[in-house]
Amino acid sequence: MRTLSLALPLTLLAAVLVAGCATPVTAPAQPRADLPKECSEVPILIGGKLSEFSALAEKPKELKASIAGAATEVAAKVAGIEDATIKEAVQTFADELKKIEVTDRASAVAATQTAIAGGTGSMEKVAKVCV
Repeated sequence: MRTLSLALPLTLLAAVLVAGCATPVTAPAQPRADLPKECSEVPILIGGKLSEFSALAEKPKELKASIAGAATEVAAKVAGIEDATIKEAVQTFADELKKIEVTDRASAVAATQTAIAGGTGSMEKVAKVCV
């Protein structure tokens, strides 16, 4: 039942990705050279982590390890980001992940929702830069 409640944030995330990545039919087949490379990398990184968190929402030990690993991975990604807005969005997400505590099943579900909300917010900021 809890997994169903997580479907809404993931659906919203997918909508943000589609809206941010949509190109007109008349657009050239080549990627736009004026966009930062992170426009394609960051959504994949964050989206993958959010999917992983959602799958582990009712497994506290695994979720705790996944969130800790994601915080480290996302924080490491920040160093290579050139665009200031994207860099800030990714750093904010990494900082939010570091603050999340998982102790039991109930806190795991709440942590998953917090992580998904933070990740979705970060991806919205990235999408604004990448349109």
